[in-house]
Amino acid sequence: MLVVGGVPDFTISIYDLKAQQYIKTPATKLPFKHTLMKQAAFNPRNKEQFCILSDTKVYFFTLRPAFNIDQSAIQEGSEEEPAQVEMTEIFRYEVTEFTASDVPSLDGNQVVFTSFKWDMWNRVHVCTNQTQVLQVSSHDTPVLEQAFDVSGIPLTTQITQKHMIVSTDDGLITWYRIEPPYENADGKVDNTLCLKLTNQVAYEYDF
Repeated sequence: MLVVGGVPDFTISIYDLKAQQYIKTPATKLPFKHTLMKQAAFNPRNKEQFCILSDTKVYFFTLRPAFNIDQSAIQEGSEEEPAQVEMTEIFRYEVTEFTASDVPSLDGNQVVFTSFKWDMWNRVHVCTNQTQVLQVSSHDTPVLEQAFDVSGIPLTTQITQKHMIVSTDDGLITWYRIEPPYENADGKVDNTLCLKLTNQVAYEYDF
């Protein structure tokens, strides 16, 4: 479970629900002002990766194994027997970013991120203040793979096996057909493949 603390530090922590304890990580604060935080969520296909969204950046955090010297467990040595050092397992964060300034604006205004959803192929789909949904890869250096035009300003999205459902500020909920990438029988995700979004409308609901 991802936890973002409150005043004064706004520290990022991971709570292991199975072990019922916090995972040991270096103290890490939100990399932006807390009032700009929009959303945070784990990758559904990778329990060691999560994403935090601000208004102008997508931050991808990946947990990497590390070790720390347990100072309390160090035993003094002698000439015959060297000191014994005990290492404890901790994790460190590897952080990459995708920035709104890398996205061309459709109306001349600065692009602002508002919400996102992970898909099952290690991508996030980001809603913005433009009439587009962005598909961003989470691997190595995050890149914009697709910018998908929709009828209005997207508020939120939901992905099923056959559709991306987009709710927009013009009062429409639209089901766009998608083409999921082929997966091998072992269920492993080929990270070179991604979801293909199409402009084919399957259903539309005006509320």
